[in-house]
Amino acid sequence: MATATAASLCLALLTQVRAADTDRQERSNRVADLLREVAQSPERAGPAAREEAAPPIIQWLNHVPAEPIDWQDKPFTEIIEWLADREQTGAPVEINIRTKKNVLEAAGVDAEYEVTLKLSGLPLRRLLTVVLDEVGGADPATRMGFHASDGVVTISTEEDLNSRLYLKAYDVTDIVLNVPDFTQAPEMDVANLQERQGRTSRGGGGGSGSTQLFRSSGGGDEDREESKRSARMDKLVEVITTTIDPESWEQGGGLGRISYSGSMLIVYNSLEVHQRIQQDFFGGVRLNR
Repeated sequence: MATATAASLCLALLTQVRAADTDRQERSNRVADLLREVAQSPERAGPAAREEAAPPIIQWLNHVPAEPIDWQDKPFTEIIEWLADREQTGAPVEINIRTKKNVLEAAGVDAEYEVTLKLSGLPLRRLLTVVLDEVGGADPATRMGFHASDGVVTISTEEDLNSRLYLKAYDVTDIVLNVPDFTQAPEMDVANLQERQGRTSRGGGGGSGSTQLFRSSGGGDEDREESKRSARMDKLVEVITTTIDPESWEQGGGLGRISYSGSMLIVYNSLEVHQRIQQDFFGGVRLNR
């Protein structure tokens, strides 16, 4: 009888341990998957992964021409034609370049302005910025910029580009995500198991309930974490709207709007505000994490 009771106790103990090991392994796998997802996100990954995940037009802008640039008095119109020729070498799909000639002419930009430039190893994005800075000059009325979206690179004055509002969504999971520390693991209740087995061996009634070796530590972690994430998103919205062109947002009397869904930040504002959010704000936050 004692042998049978010991065997039963060992079997129950082994069953509970195996179940606990399985549960711990599943939790470990979930954490590993979560960390892997964050590590492989475009903002956290290395240059190659970011390039692969980027839209085609961004891949084109990040493309570095194989040949060095050595222009002597090259007209701006010819530079635009040269950029158009880079479509087949720098992008997986066709890229269209739109120059808003009427706006540029009205602002006093010389379309035949001659550029002298010698450089190499720069992506098209940086090259285009250097050229537009040269052609547009420092005058706010003629200062030039570009906007890339849906396969089209639009070149115009900064004033014209910033007069339009653009809707963009930013994945800020890596900024607001808090990877939980699984400290509330199930507790081993050996005393309870031995007591129940002892009552069974003395004929005290078996009962219909199963013998539990581990006590649950309670739930609600997911709800608490969701509440924390929402609080972080609210704080992120507050910081952006109070530090980046506050008067451009609805709260400051402007037309710009900002909201979020989960860890996606949805922004409707000018190109300049988007650039400051993406480069200055997000870039600085991620650099210092």
